[in-house]
Amino acid sequence: LPQLPPGTIVIGELGYGSQASYEKRKKVGHDWMDLFDVIQVNGIDVTREDDNRRREIIEETWHSWPPEIQQHFPLVPRFSSGFRKLFDSEDEGVILKKISSRLYSPYLIGSRNPHWLKVKRTIEVDLVVIGYELSSAISFREKGWAQNLLCGVFKDGNLKQITAVGSLDHFLRRDVVQNWERYKGRVVRVVAFKIFNSGSLRHP
Repeated sequence: LPQLPPGTIVIGELGYGSQASYEKRKKVGHDWMDLFDVIQVNGIDVTREDDNRRREIIEETWHSWPPEIQQHFPLVPRFSSGFRKLFDSEDEGVILKKISSRLYSPYLIGSRNPHWLKVKRTIEVDLVVIGYELSSAISFREKGWAQNLLCGVFKDGNLKQITAVGSLDHFLRRDVVQNWERYKGRVVRVVAFKIFNSGSLRHP
C-alpha cells in the first residue's frame, strides 16, 4: 500500500473477516479492501476534532445521509454496559484505545502503541496429529526440518485433516521429522482464534 495520509481509516477486517474476504476474492478475482475517511460533515471540518466530538458530529448527521453514502460508512454502535456481549460476538477481537491518545500517540507502523490494547478471544480444540510438512524455508529445508504439523479429527470413522499448525520451535521442527513415530496419532491441544464454517481453524 502507498503511504496513507494521517487520519485515514483502513477497514480491513471490520465486517469482512478472512472467510468473507476469501469468498469476495473468488468472486472478483483479486484481493480487496475499503479505504475511507470522513473529512467534512455539513461544512464542518471534522479532521481536527478529537475522537469523541468527531463521533458525535457523525451521529448527529448520519441518519440524514443518502442511503448510497450511508452504506460506505457503517456506524458501529457504542457499547458500555453491553461491552461483554459485543466482545463475545466479535470474531476479530477488539482494540481498546485511550480516547485522549489519538493526538499524541497515533498508529505506529511496526510497533505496538502503548496506549492501545489488542484483545482477541482464543479457543482450544483437541486434534490428532496425522502428518507434517517439510519447511519451505531454505535454511530449514536443507536440515530436513518440519514447517507444520498436520492435524485432524475423526469424521465417519476416518481421520480428516482440518488444519496445519505452524509456529514450531527449533526442537519440534527437528524432532518431529527425526522421531515421527513419537508424534503420529498423538492428541494435541491446539489454540486458535476461530473455527470457520469449513471446520478449519484461524491462526492455529
